[in-house]
Amino acid sequence: MATISLTISASDLTRAVDALGTRWGYSSTLPNGDPNPQTKGEFVRLKIAQWVKGEVHAHELGTAQAAVSVTDVVIS
Repeated sequence: MATISLTISASDLTRAVDALGTRWGYSSTLPNGDPNPQTKGEFVRLKIAQWVKGEVHAHELGTAQAAVSVTDVVIS
């Protein structure tokens, strides 16, 4: 399996994880008030992976749609 790696300086890592966690909706508590068993870092890692998958899907869907040509539609 290939790897995509993101390198962030140690001094910026906490800032980046905090910022992305906040922007993507991480909460340290669950809706029922229990502590979130998922750390902010795990949450951000998962969201980055989901973002990459979503971008690939969007690209492939756009490519597939561009390959389809409809010239005339008749409904009778």
